[in-house]
Amino acid sequence: MLEWLEQNPSRINIGLMICLCCGLRIGEICALRWEDVDVRSCVIHIRRTVHRVYRQDLAGRKSALTIGVPKTEDSRREVPVSHYLANILKKEYLESYPEQYIVSGTKKPMDPQTFRNHFKRVATRLGIPTRRVHSLRHTFATRCVESKCDFKTLSSLLGHADITTTLNLYVHPGLEQKRRCVEDMMSMF
Repeated sequence: MLEWLEQNPSRINIGLMICLCCGLRIGEICALRWEDVDVRSCVIHIRRTVHRVYRQDLAGRKSALTIGVPKTEDSRREVPVSHYLANILKKEYLESYPEQYIVSGTKKPMDPQTFRNHFKRVATRLGIPTRRVHSLRHTFATRCVESKCDFKTLSSLLGHADITTTLNLYVHPGLEQKRRCVEDMMSMF
């Protein structure tokens, strides 16, 4: 998927790359502005989130797109960006305005449902069985665990207030990981 996204550059595909490479939630990626990206330090600042809320006061409309702060203090965070992703972001960064939202390319955020629909089309095109954007967050977390990232750091990267959330939702050791653990333990004898 990453290779295809790189070969088909667009703002929305850059959003998918950020999800895959940084583990952001869909509301966080839709709320990300260029002013939140520090290309020199290779850091993304998570400061806001976008979501739909039910509103009775809207004539003929049942929901409205809202921009708010992340749900917890730990969700407001700095996420380091790999040099690979930073190089891709730098190209777009130089042609953008700080107040522009990354995935929409405008001063208005993209609706998370629009982002979801785009991901579904990309996944279908690539023959990827999963159809949920959130699976990119799981993929990021799984790859971090596989690369021996400690759980506390992973929890912080994902914006979890409690490490048990990370452990319960994202850490699922496979047989090979269990085998490596047993072999590593045995080498201690």
